[in-house]
Amino acid sequence: MSFSAKQKSIAILPKPFSFLSLIGSTHIVYQILKNPIRRRTVQYQIILGLSLVDILGSIGMFLGTWPIPAYVNDDKPTVYLASGNDRTCAAQGFLLQAYVVAPIYNASQSLYYLFVVKLGWNENKLKKVRWWFHVFPIGIGLGTAIAAMALNIYGNATWWCWFSPLSDSYRWAFFFSIVWFMGLVVIIPSMFVLYLHVRKQEAAAAEWRPGSSQEEQFSQSRKVATRGLLFSLSFITTWIFPTL
Repeated sequence: MSFSAKQKSIAILPKPFSFLSLIGSTHIVYQILKNPIRRRTVQYQIILGLSLVDILGSIGMFLGTWPIPAYVNDDKPTVYLASGNDRTCAAQGFLLQAYVVAPIYNASQSLYYLFVVKLGWNENKLKKVRWWFHVFPIGIGLGTAIAAMALNIYGNATWWCWFSPLSDSYRWAFFFSIVWFMGLVVIIPSMFVLYLHVRKQEAAAAEWRPGSSQEEQFSQSRKVATRGLLFSLSFITTWIFPTL
């Protein structure tokens, strides 16, 4: 059976990008694990969890169409490079659904910054609640992945095995809604609260420095606003296209 250029590109294009992501995340994991101070720090533990999840997600995306059942209709291949079966398809679907952990870890990062900057929590206080930074992401990711497996809704999703087109409502219930809840309800508001907090502190400090310029008075709040904006935009640009 001959395949169109579009079908071939769908099978091939994810591989180089997911491979680069795999290399980058693996390097981050290595840099954290080799440093005993970083291994014990709550911030780096969150980044470590996110990077490990990204490794698994990158592997799932790199596999692409390979795990899709090779023959579906009249024993003829219907997907370019497909060479799997129902079990490999379900395994890849499970892996990619569990990747919903990643945006929840991003939300954990934003909450970490909020606790440190706005609430003034130190490392000792953060360590008392650090498990919650991991329990929620991993619990939701594994919970939805297991539920989808039990519902038997993993199938050919064109690019790879995930929720089949007939299960579009589950895509929103188990993945897309979670992504945008984290972005719109947790991450963006957290960054905005951080900016307002730093701005308020600088305004209070400016009363004791009447000779300083406005640029000097509010330099830190501008930095926080810029970093918060970049953090939010990176999240949005990462997830807006997969969820369209």
